[in-house]
Amino acid sequence: LANVPLAYTVENPNGEELTGGPTTMSPVGSGGLDLTTEKEYPTGEYTVKLIVPGSKKPIGRYKFKLEEFVPNTMKDTLYISEPRWLSC
Repeated sequence: LANVPLAYTVENPNGEELTGGPTTMSPVGSGGLDLTTEKEYPTGEYTVKLIVPGSKKPIGRYKFKLEEFVPNTMKDTLYISEPRWLSC
């Protein structure tokens, strides 16, 4: 599919089209897409579809999840009552 004109769409978890446009594959048949997310985008599973212009059926799709950042919240404290278990 190198240099064949194609189109892509990105759908949010609600099934609404977030973005889309024309694209072409590289000479080896690969491609890529940079998507900048916004704070107001809903979390969940997004779908990228690759379509031949004029067709409604995608020839490929990729799903990914957008989640909120959650920092590590686990904290441990160790108290040793007898120091004999410690090596010096």
